[in-house]
Amino acid sequence: MAEIIADASTARGERLPFQPARKKPADAVVRPQCDSTAIAPASQPHPMALHDFSAPRFSSANTEQRPLVVLGASVRAMSSSATQAGWNVYAADLFCDLDLLATAVAARRIGEDVGGYPAGLAECAAAFPDAPWCYTGAIENYPHLIDQIAALRPLAGNTGDIVRRVRDPATLARVLRQAGLHFPETSFTPVGIRTDGSFVQKPIASAGGRGVARWTASLAHHWQAARSGFPTAPPTTLWQKWIDGDSMAAAFILSPRSAQMIGLSHQLVGQPWCYAAPHAYCGSIHVPLASIQATTHHQLTRLGLVLSQEFGLLGAVGVDLVVDPEGNVTVIEVNPRPTASMEIIERANGVSIAKEHLFACGFSATPLGASNKPSPAPARTEELGRYWSKAVLFARHDIPIQAALHDQLLCQCRAWSKANGSGWAAIADLPTLGQTIPSTRPAVTIFACGNTASASYAQLTDRTAAITAILATGNLTPPAKE
Repeated sequence: MAEIIADASTARGERLPFQPARKKPADAVVRPQCDSTAIAPASQPHPMALHDFSAPRFSSANTEQRPLVVLGASVRAMSSSATQAGWNVYAADLFCDLDLLATAVAARRIGEDVGGYPAGLAECAAAFPDAPWCYTGAIENYPHLIDQIAALRPLAGNTGDIVRRVRDPATLARVLRQAGLHFPETSFTPVGIRTDGSFVQKPIASAGGRGVARWTASLAHHWQAARSGFPTAPPTTLWQKWIDGDSMAAAFILSPRSAQMIGLSHQLVGQPWCYAAPHAYCGSIHVPLASIQATTHHQLTRLGLVLSQEFGLLGAVGVDLVVDPEGNVTVIEVNPRPTASMEIIERANGVSIAKEHLFACGFSATPLGASNKPSPAPARTEELGRYWSKAVLFARHDIPIQAALHDQLLCQCRAWSKANGSGWAAIADLPTLGQTIPSTRPAVTIFACGNTASASYAQLTDRTAAITAILATGNLTPPAKE
């Protein structure tokens, strides 16, 4: 098999490394009594919006506000982080959620306000002020678009050429193995691939685990039948050996002279209580760096240096990986931009992801003559006393966001945010009034924290169950019977 990138020692697995605390029934979650006299009509801007969507500021009070354009499929987290770091954000994504509207100077929804995805992002960028720009997921799958926009405004991130190279599985495998690191056995053809589920089929342009499936005889039959009329079609799929171990994500801040690992998290993948598709990313649980094995820490440190020195990556970079029981790391893919899991690292460690990313790329929100230093090294989670986690809850059916449901979500966000006592919002990616969330699309993001990872996970599942109940009963379209 000439197209095989051989390393038979690796595969991908997805499991939680701890036993969560026993869950309480969903109805044991105490819901706040929402006094209608204390809540503005949902047809008007809600008075709690800016309060609940605020977060601890990372920039000094006299920081001069500079414009920054943020583009991607979902930019709420990066927009919020950049706003807190002292930037005036102009944003465009697929959702234009309520909390994005609360933090950005201007925000546009691709597909409604303008064009289609991803081409509409370039149209939005052209309408925004002259300013640096950065991107989030899954723009790495469109390096030509990165270069197109970067030709017109300064790019705070990785160029199309760098993205093409690090996202090419053959190149990534070769460079990692030369450095003594692991990458799964990967093929660009199913010829010779076992159909016993020991491999997965996935899109080459992957994002969030979508389109990933175990390669079985049944799937192979359907795939061959679908391809029979297109024997010369360009490859859009690859086959990768499944990895047994803990599914994790590492976060780095990279520059030409340094590679700093700022955090690590367990990935929640395909969780039924999130109504996520199999293999789809649906959340993260923060892992203190002080808690990982020395073998893992050593390999991740080496990985950061390889990504910086061999690929020339800049700024915030995420890596999906699997860690086996002996602490050995297998890299699954590299995401050359700020990732979804980084916001819980920001909450746990007190490090501004946007500030660090932009500083590493040569940009700062500070005025001329002011301090232009990066954030201090991440604080240990044990010292902060918080283990943060997040879950992405997917819609089981179309959900029209009407006034009662809209106000209930805002009320719940306020109550849980107050209970956390941290200044961070407990619910994010809140839909706007009148919007309909299509079935299988992300509905909201829910956060939790606790003194241990298990306590954080237990609170997360309880909160997710409570929001699931609100979404099922707070709209006029009843859920389909199971």
